[in-house]
Amino acid sequence: MEVILIKDCKDAGKAGEKKVVSDGYAKNFLIPKGFALPATKSNLAKWKQSKANEKAKHDKEIELAKKHKEELEKKTLTIKTKTGETGKLYGAITNKNISEEIKKSFRFTLDKKKIVLEHPIKEVGNYVVKAKLFEGINANIKVNIESNEE
Repeated sequence: MEVILIKDCKDAGKAGEKKVVSDGYAKNFLIPKGFALPATKSNLAKWKQSKANEKAKHDKEIELAKKHKEELEKKTLTIKTKTGETGKLYGAITNKNISEEIKKSFRFTLDKKKIVLEHPIKEVGNYVVKAKLFEGINANIKVNIESNEE
């Protein structure tokens, strides 16, 4: 029997897949427990439509990530903060600070978890910070840390 999985199932497969399983397994377990739907014409049409919608959404996210990458790599992000006389910062610049500055400067949000910092920035200077925007799309953000004391 052909079924369309609507939830991940350890033995049958992942949600969104069309599988051929034994009649008993489908009728006694997958369908009653809500893991699958029978592969009827109407269910197949809905499944194909949802697959097309997922692909369109995925393509849109890729385009948006590429656009954001281009914007981020074009400009240098400047962060002004308090420093001591030797150029050391009071505190440190973390991925959270960079995320907030991106929100202010570029008018889109980038989750702080997507910004990769090996260690917090503790001195004035220029840095390159990596951001994971989407699957396989990474941006190298130029960050300039300046003292706001004159």
